[in-house]
Amino acid sequence: MEWIEGPWASVVGDGGAPQRERDVESGELPGRIEIYQWIHQQWSGDWTTRTQELYVRSADGGGRCSMAEAAVFYLIQKISDAVVPGALEQADFLVSHLANVKSDVLEVKKGALKQADFLVSHLTKVQSEVLEVMRELEFLSAFLRYSDTYKDSNQLVDTWVKQDEQELSRLLADSAHFIEEDEIVGFKHRADLLVNWMMDEEPTRTAITVWGMGGVGKTTLVTSVYNTPTVRSRFDCNAWVSVSQNNDTVDLLRRIIKELYREKREVTPADINLMDYRRLVETLRAHLQQKRYLIILDDVWRTDVWNYVSTALFDNNTGSRIVITTRNLDVASIAVESRVMSLKPLEEDEAWTLFCRNAFRREKEKRCPPELEYWARKIASKCQGLPLAIKSIGNLLSVKERTEVAWRYVHDALGWKHSDIPELQKVSAILNFSINDLPYYLRNCLLYCSLYPDDYEIEKKTLIRLCVAEGFVENRGESTMEEVAEDYLNQLVGRCMLQVKPIDTFRRTTCFKVHHLVRDLIVAKSRNESFCRVYDKEVESRSGLSHTKIRELPEALGRVRKLETLDARDTRVEKLPNGIIKLENLRHLMVNKFSESNSIYYEDVLGLQVPKGIWNLKLLQTLKTVAADEGMIQHLENLTHMRNLDISDVTIIQCTGLSTSISKMKFLHNLAVKTKYRTEMLRLESLSPPPLLRKLTLYGKLEKGVLPCWLGSVTNLSKLRLRLSGLKQDFLFSLSMLPNLEYLSLEEAYEGEKLHFRGRWFPKLKILWLRDMAHLSCIQIEKESLINLRSLILAGCRELKRLPLGIENLTHLQKLGFDSMPIELLEKLRHDGEDRQKVSHIPIVRSWVMREDKWIEESLS
Repeated sequence: MEWIEGPWASVVGDGGAPQRERDVESGELPGRIEIYQWIHQQWSGDWTTRTQELYVRSADGGGRCSMAEAAVFYLIQKISDAVVPGALEQADFLVSHLANVKSDVLEVKKGALKQADFLVSHLTKVQSEVLEVMRELEFLSAFLRYSDTYKDSNQLVDTWVKQDEQELSRLLADSAHFIEEDEIVGFKHRADLLVNWMMDEEPTRTAITVWGMGGVGKTTLVTSVYNTPTVRSRFDCNAWVSVSQNNDTVDLLRRIIKELYREKREVTPADINLMDYRRLVETLRAHLQQKRYLIILDDVWRTDVWNYVSTALFDNNTGSRIVITTRNLDVASIAVESRVMSLKPLEEDEAWTLFCRNAFRREKEKRCPPELEYWARKIASKCQGLPLAIKSIGNLLSVKERTEVAWRYVHDALGWKHSDIPELQKVSAILNFSINDLPYYLRNCLLYCSLYPDDYEIEKKTLIRLCVAEGFVENRGESTMEEVAEDYLNQLVGRCMLQVKPIDTFRRTTCFKVHHLVRDLIVAKSRNESFCRVYDKEVESRSGLSHTKIRELPEALGRVRKLETLDARDTRVEKLPNGIIKLENLRHLMVNKFSESNSIYYEDVLGLQVPKGIWNLKLLQTLKTVAADEGMIQHLENLTHMRNLDISDVTIIQCTGLSTSISKMKFLHNLAVKTKYRTEMLRLESLSPPPLLRKLTLYGKLEKGVLPCWLGSVTNLSKLRLRLSGLKQDFLFSLSMLPNLEYLSLEEAYEGEKLHFRGRWFPKLKILWLRDMAHLSCIQIEKESLINLRSLILAGCRELKRLPLGIENLTHLQKLGFDSMPIELLEKLRHDGEDRQKVSHIPIVRSWVMREDKWIEESLS
């Protein structure tokens, strides 16, 4: 408090805080004019220096607040220290006031703004004169924004930070030119492929992109290929330029020209530093005329860099190549898909080889001594295959004492976020570049992932809903918040901040993971920025209501007015409370009941009765699995934002009304309709399918035993499940040409004896399930049918006593499963059975049989 001067010095007094509190309570406060005189003195004094310090500290820590943010924070802090002692102790005070000015000044982290409830009660105790000062901070922030002093200082500090980042990036890139061949591990196949792309006979100028997270080895790979004599000799001129986060196109063109001249040991044009964009383009085009050139643009962050530079790097039909390394998938997409190379972290054995070559570089054989291997492997595993991290920690250990105690100490003390060791700081800085480059809305979603444990697989749907609930997602036209959130997460994947693992059979992302090093950094950032805090101690899991033994939901649930997702699936809840209709913000309601199943592959899901008035929850997008009633069917059309609808207990009388309601749901993606009884007719001929429908489930007898006429025209359909359909004729032709169908499940759906899959049918189908076909005795598969099938499951088809004819034609089949199938079929696959050779090309062949109330698995592959 030594820097408090002017009228407020008397408020603070010699006694510090106690004196200040007495003055506030007595109402003896300086007037507004005196306060603003004091602010003016501070403004003309040391505010610039202190604001720059705050800004630079934030930049060093990865916060990268704007200069306006730093200035406003600084002024609020000084006023708060002098007048409102309680507020200074609560970091929430600072961010809460900024909520009113964030749109004019900065991109405030939305998650933090929700933590300011305490201020309401606290500030009411403060004199009205002080409150007026706080309100005027909005005006002050606008003043800061447009002040010439602010603008100049902002540009100055931005320059400091960017210069440091670019210097480190270029230093690392340049060092790649001097890496020895034995230091490059795991890139042999990639390097050969890259050479082929560079040297093929295609005459048109071709862009090649190498995409991956920071430190994964993009620059090392491309540079090693670039320096290959056979590659360099193929081109008339070459240039290798580090771009980094520099968006100065003029500077980039100038450096490309200088590099081209340097490579040829020629003198650059004397006036090159005076040339504007147009003259630089003209100079570069003239130099490249009729030449086959190879240009490496290393570490490109923005697509607009390419948009401007590609004009100069024109196509002269000489077989020129431009290779771009990037961390951004949008940039990588500049190249055609067949010329995009994705680099992933090294496999475990490759990572261990690289680690040993660096950590034991002084040893002749570069091998790890047995007494160090345990701790060496644990240290190497912390790098999770990232070459830059492996080399950095290897270099550090290469000079450490060769004792178990010393290496254990390194393991226990190893941290990437606060290390003062230059080698480790380098790794953190490279990854921080990517984090700091994120816009605030992506940054919030990434920091939120720090709440999950290390190496945790984060379910995609859950993360999407949490990001929406936390307020990280902005409205975007007709897209739902969930669709926008999914786009955010896809962007984080494209920027290599999230890893996709695993990917389901349809090549869709189901889970995300955060690389260990990235998580280490975002945990620190979240704590430093008061975004969230991760506790080291184990706490009891609070994942939600689903998969618990809860039997009843309280009526008081209706008081949780901000609730957006209620997931009570796989519980013992029989009835939903009436209070649920008060949840005006509810977007996803997921409930169901399970009945016993007689199959290892299937579960029977039953619907739950919902209270009357549920249709008034206008924001509902997910409603599953609920039982139909007259009120529900009549008002279902009100839910026009519905994306996912699963309704059971439907009767034939309700089908017309249900079809009308569904036809009005133009955003519907997933639909499941199930009849009340096995013999109930499902009459849906009048339904006009929503244009975006991707998944469809129909349980119940179809009218006249034929498919609805509209089903063959649902071009976006990727998943179809039919059960109890009572189909009486060969229906496959109606479905065979659906252009995007990837999953087909038929359960008691067909009453015929033969299924015939003809050539070129089902071109994209990947999974086929055939269950409980009572009369099915023959399946025939022609050549060029089901060409992309990966999984075939046959269950409960008692008359099917032989393999499908032509199963050898399914060359991409990865899994063949049998559930409660005839013994005659299985015997032919065991040991030296007559059909065993027919399935020898299938990696996984398994059978499941129920014996003594237990499922027994048998491998037949």
